[in-house]
Amino acid sequence: MVSGYNKTKVTDQALTITYQDEDPISATNGQKFIANLKVSLDNPTQSIAIKTQPTKTEYGYGDTIDLSNGKITITKANGDTEEKRTNRQ
Repeated sequence: MVSGYNKTKVTDQALTITYQDEDPISATNGQKFIANLKVSLDNPTQSIAIKTQPTKTEYGYGDTIDLSNGKITITKANGDTEEKRTNRQ
């Protein structure tokens, strides 16, 4: 089990991992193990912007989304940017 994790937090997090060994042939069967970890994001995403709209932008009820030919720009905390294509159907 992992406790202390918050998926919306981009600052340091202190996690506690707890494991109970239940393997009957293990030398540590029945023992509980606990580990504490500090997790830090080196360069979290600051923003995502649409650079180029996908080819298809209008849909009817039940239509499958088609992101072909779209592009997004991802900006990281240190100012680096990365462009990604959205070629998925």
